[in-house]
Amino acid sequence: MNNIFLTIAASDSSSGAGIQQDIRVAWKLGYKPISVLTAITLQDFNKVYKIFPVENKILSEQLNFVYNNFSVSACKIGVLTNKEQIIEISNFLKKSKIAIKILDTVFCSTSGAVFLKNNDLKAFKEKLLPYVTFITPNKLELEKLAECNIKNIEDAVKAAFDLHLSYGCGIYVKGGHFKTSYNYIIEAMVFNKEIFFIKKKKQNFLYSHGTGCAFSSAFAIFLDKYKNTHLAAQRATRWVSYFFKELNKI
Repeated sequence: MNNIFLTIAASDSSSGAGIQQDIRVAWKLGYKPISVLTAITLQDFNKVYKIFPVENKILSEQLNFVYNNFSVSACKIGVLTNKEQIIEISNFLKKSKIAIKILDTVFCSTSGAVFLKNNDLKAFKEKLLPYVTFITPNKLELEKLAECNIKNIEDAVKAAFDLHLSYGCGIYVKGGHFKTSYNYIIEAMVFNKEIFFIKKKKQNFLYSHGTGCAFSSAFAIFLDKYKNTHLAAQRATRWVSYFFKELNKI
């Protein structure tokens, strides 16, 4: 089978984020989704109540099964809960032949639930960043990765560029947490030692649960489709806006 999309992420009991959202996006974009589960969460549309990490042996068996039985075109990695999971997934990425690997840096939920502890961030950077195509942090996640305070998009670009030079992966900085004077959002993409900006109209959705998951999955798929970072980023951000307009009609 061609066009197989792999999501390595947590399950969301509300089905608005995590592997459920990733699978939904893949189907809509014409890819066949498969999944590896890292955790089970209890959450509704507003809050994460409990997180149950998958045992390391089970995670390892899932990854080995995917490696031996599927030819994956694009991969998205979401919630990870500990250093052991980081190492397992790092080993999988190193031996896999997946061309497009997007790492969504989900360290905590919007409601404040912690997925990955700060003392595991060093392993996260050293074991994963060199083996992925892009990471997709927001302002708060980039601050954790860069270990600095970020006030604006200019600070974010500098921090992202330094991380890019250190670890080699591309970085797409999401702009939702940066204040702008007008009704638009500025985001930044660092890739191949170059910096690009993407400007888009600000959208205010009543229901916005899972936007980060949707973007990282769409970005992975459009990168695989077009093999062009600028086009993939533009198409992904536009598609996610359209996708959530439709969801908000339900």
